[in-house]
Order: sequence, then structure tokens, then C-alpha cells
Amino acid sequence: MDTYSLLQLSLDQSIDRHAFEDASAVVPSLARVDCAMLHRQLYGIVVSNLSEAEALAFQAELERHSFPTTVVCDEEVPLLPESFRVQSLELREGDLVLTDSMGHERIRPLSDLVFLAAGYVSRLHFHAEWDQYVDSGIDPHGSARLVIEREHHEQREVEFRVDFFFKSQPERQHAALGPETLILHQGKPLRLRDEAGLAELISWVADLQPPERLNSFLRQPDAHLAYPTFHCYQEEIRWYFHGLKPEEPAATA
Repeated sequence: MDTYSLLQLSLDQSIDRHAFEDASAVVPSLARVDCAMLHRQLYGIVVSNLSEAEALAFQAELERHSFPTTVVCDEEVPLLPESFRVQSLELREGDLVLTDSMGHERIRPLSDLVFLAAGYVSRLHFHAEWDQYVDSGIDPHGSARLVIEREHHEQREVEFRVDFFFKSQPERQHAALGPETLILHQGKPLRLRDEAGLAELISWVADLQPPERLNSFLRQPDAHLAYPTFHCYQEEIRWYFHGLKPEEPAATA
């Protein structure tokens, strides 16, 4: 049986969380407790995997709250291809040259580019810390013992990334900048704290394609907040892909 998604008509749309939760009451498969997360992640795709009846009912309720959407079969919303990380970005004699951390170059003609996305993305990382102390209690042999424990912590970090989508394989390559990493742009090292260098990179990337083939960040970088999750960043790209013309395929389903 086919399943369906609700897509926003525009990324500029907004709806109050309580109104969104109230509208979801017509969708039996959607728990009200999940609506807060869905509301935070409104980046083009409202919800997926609904029956046609549920999708149409939810669409009608959202319309009643002045939040128009379109109902689309899930198969029509492209999945994103696997991405391969690169370390260096360069424009050389009219071609895009992407080089990975092993020094392997891949030359991509600009005519092969389909879509570009970039932005600051909040990512949740897990790391472990080791702690050791002397237990003042008495072990079975009558002496103090050294105790070693490992504690796991969650840490949210913001990274900057840029994704290139192509017609040919590999269909997606990306570069990412974290607090401790760097990339090369036109042969110059670039770090996350280098605001001027990042502004130059963003402008350089945005100039590679017309506005209709750029994500929202590349269209208005100065007015764009960080994506709250990587999922939001991905969902927005999928929303854009669905709106691309048929002769401009951007991903494999």
C-alpha cells in the first residue's frame, strides 16, 4: 500500500505548535507527543509514511489553521544518495576539483552539478571520559583498590558543511568543518573560526549554480540560523529535490 507525505508549499510558512498538535488529532497513527519534534523539524517535509486518508485529513486540518500543504506519494520524494567526504575544494580551468584526505582527486565538470547545499548544522556527538580513584573500602585481600570507570557524555557541536550533488557517480560529495578540523579552499587552509574565509567560501559555492539550485542557506546566508539537526538539513534538501524540474534529477530514490 502506498504511503504519503505532507510537504510545505514554502519554507517561509509557520504554524503555532499547539495548533499543529490540535490538527494532528485527525491522524490516529501520529501520537500527539511526537508533534513537538515534528514541529521543530519543519524544514519542508511535514510528516511522512501516512495512509492517503490520514494525509488528506491532516492536510485539511492544517489548511484550517492557515498552513497549506501538498500531499505527495512517498515514492515521489527522492532519497538522498550516499555522500563521500572530501578535504579540498578547488576550481581549476572551469572544472570543480574535489580531493579526499588521501590525496585522490576527482575532477567534476560544472555541467555535471545539479544542486548545492551548505549551512551550519548542530550535531550531537557522544564521547567517553575515563576516571580513576582509590576506593577507601577494603577489598577481599584487605587493601584499598584502584577503581577505573568510564563515563559517557553527550556533546552538541556546530559544524559547517557544504554538499555537492551531481548527475553522475558519485552523486554526492561533501566537505565538513568541525571545531578541530580544517579543509582547503583554493589551496588555502580554512577553519571553523575563520569567519572571513567561510564567507568567501559560501559566496564561491553560491556562484557555482543559479539560485533555484541552491538550498535556503546559500540563498540567504546572513539571515539563516543553524539547522537544529542534521535531519532537518537533509529533509530540506529532499524538499528542494522534489521541486526540481523532471529534466534535473538530483538523487536516486
